[in-house]
Amino acid sequence: MADSGRAIRPAVTRRKHLKSRKGCLQCKKRKIKCDENGSVSCAQCVKSRYTCSFAPPQAVDSTFSMNGVLDMELLHNFTSMTAASLTDYPEIQRFFSFEFVQLALKNDYLLHCVLSLSAFHIVYNHRNEKPLTECNVGESADKYLMAAHCHYDNALKGFRCSLSHLNSDSCHALFGCAFLLFIVSLSRPSEIFHKAAQPGSSVDVGLWLDLQISEWIILTKGLPSIVQHEELLATLRAGPLAPIMTLRDHVSTSEKTDPSMNHTLFHLQSLSEAIREKSSDSRVVEICHASIQTLRDVLIEVSLSQDVALSFLWPMRVHPDYLVLLGERRPEAMLVFAYHCVLLHQMSARWFTQDWPESMLESMKYTLDDAWMPLLKWPLDAVLNDRQNMTPGSAYNGI
Repeated sequence: MADSGRAIRPAVTRRKHLKSRKGCLQCKKRKIKCDENGSVSCAQCVKSRYTCSFAPPQAVDSTFSMNGVLDMELLHNFTSMTAASLTDYPEIQRFFSFEFVQLALKNDYLLHCVLSLSAFHIVYNHRNEKPLTECNVGESADKYLMAAHCHYDNALKGFRCSLSHLNSDSCHALFGCAFLLFIVSLSRPSEIFHKAAQPGSSVDVGLWLDLQISEWIILTKGLPSIVQHEELLATLRAGPLAPIMTLRDHVSTSEKTDPSMNHTLFHLQSLSEAIREKSSDSRVVEICHASIQTLRDVLIEVSLSQDVALSFLWPMRVHPDYLVLLGERRPEAMLVFAYHCVLLHQMSARWFTQDWPESMLESMKYTLDDAWMPLLKWPLDAVLNDRQNMTPGSAYNGI
């Protein structure tokens, strides 16, 4: 017999679910009911802070769009024009156009470096009326110059942060960035120095020189730690940067050295002897003597190969202790650097050197102690006098 006191519940009728295929993509993926408000974001997406597929497309930020288009132009210019300007050897040109760019696309700071050099290249061509790119040559170069400096700052910042994490994985991008940043630092127009050199200028020449040397030290201090580390060096030689690491294997050599090389070697030897006589610090003498010997070896290699790209070997090989002396602006180290500027001047046929060696040597006239000034005479004569005798576009094959 049924319990008469138990309440009888009415049968529950299930509400019929009307299936719809009109919901937003986000609700379909989450398998929840969408209110199907097709004109704006649905309530579920608003509540959960999802980007609803019903939402009207947002206008693309004009600044980002412009930068994106400009960066694409810079990347195209690098692969089609700038890469070929870095060396005379086709296989190395192809390397910079393809493999190097592939590595840059995986490392932001290296990509910034690539775009910076490309932008400076466009500025150079614009100022010298050489339209090597598809850009409008009648357009002001200001936007390219601004982009060049912006990318350079970002590249340098990223490089400095990543340098403290040097290992077998990061060494490829770091070495490639240091190599290219060195070229970028040379390619930057030096209007600031010329302004500083004007009488009554508020810009300090010594400060300009300090900034240039500080950047140069930052760019080069990681290179010796790589090339003098056998394991990392082997990793680089077997990695994507192998063409740079084996650069000497790609260049042809001559049995004859440049006749002017003996003259240069004589002055290097004279510099070494003068530093031994004038300097009272034996440790400084030995460090600078070793740096001069390294520079001497590079001079011989450049003269034999006739490839000015080998001029970058000295920053790669110089001892870190020398960079410390240079950072302290020791006159002995400054003079060795002045002789390196003569070697860089040999690259005058390359667009990216412009007048950087000349500006560096000129600035040393304002900052070097009088006691050491006679030793600066030959580098100044070798660069400034030769600059006056050079015709536009002529190559300088010897020093």
